[in-house]
Amino acid sequence: MINKIDLSSANVELVEYQIVNTLKLDENDIICISAKNNLNIDKLFDKIISFLPQPKVNIENIESK
Repeated sequence: MINKIDLSSANVELVEYQIVNTLKLDENDIICISAKNNLNIDKLFDKIISFLPQPKVNIENIESK
């Protein structure tokens, strides 16, 4: 995630290059966001949710309470 892309000093292309080449991440996994302008926040939440495992729930315990 690259945040604060709305700033005039933001150099998104350079930061993307550094992330890809230093951390060896796929550039398609980089999400550029601006929380201030609500830009791509939905994509960020979707990405976070995709990485989290589903909770393990025992339905029998829920129904017996």
